[in-house]
Amino acid sequence: MAIYILEDNVFQCGYLLKTISNICDTLGFKSIDIQESSRPERVIQFCNSSSYEKNLYFLDLKIDGDETAGFKVAQKIRSIEPQAMIVFVTSYANLALLSYEYMISAFAYILKYDDEKDYFDKITSCISAYKKSTETNSIDEYFIFENKFTSIRFLFNDLLYVTSVSPHKLVLCTKSKEIYCYGSLKDIQNLNNRIIRCHQSYLINIQNVKKIDKSNRRLILENEIHIPISKKMYATVSESWKKYYDLHNSINEINKLEK
Repeated sequence: MAIYILEDNVFQCGYLLKTISNICDTLGFKSIDIQESSRPERVIQFCNSSSYEKNLYFLDLKIDGDETAGFKVAQKIRSIEPQAMIVFVTSYANLALLSYEYMISAFAYILKYDDEKDYFDKITSCISAYKKSTETNSIDEYFIFENKFTSIRFLFNDLLYVTSVSPHKLVLCTKSKEIYCYGSLKDIQNLNNRIIRCHQSYLINIQNVKKIDKSNRRLILENEIHIPISKKMYATVSESWKKYYDLHNSINEINKLEK
């Protein structure tokens, strides 16, 4: 989980950063990563490289004279990170309606000239809502991978597949981004029984397999991604997929009866 700030006024950036840090400490949100920049491209870079699927962004609207820079950054963030929580912090109340034209679905719009208490309370509300949203899912529903080089956490359902790009480097492909890290396929495979090896170079999340293409011996995942199945592993993968979906369908039937 991380909070990113886009603000090109040094004083206002410092004040917002201090306010956010104090609120996070008060709420017990101590492990959160907080970063700031005055450059839109830097915030987009943060977003692209983040190992989290849902971050909180406080964006100024006017950057280097461009009154819509914040909206443009927000659009890019939304395309990379659909679950992001976006908050605009600006001096321009008249630009609020433009956020609807950009179809960003901002969580809040905070004015810099609000009195100190209102400003603090609104930012507190945003951080509290973000904290609550990150805690709504059970720890069992998160993919968590940690070693001495990296710490990665996102919703398990977002994981599509994992593949090796070098002997000690992996790429974790989710529904919205690719995350590069150091580690081995064996380390990942042992994390959860829903992670299945289908090929010497690939692991897949069995719950995101849509179908098996038998004639071409490959898996069709969400987002229409095709992953090869080795001849040696075909029977095991087919059986794992069948067992998962039989169990999944049984649970759905039980839930229907309980309702």
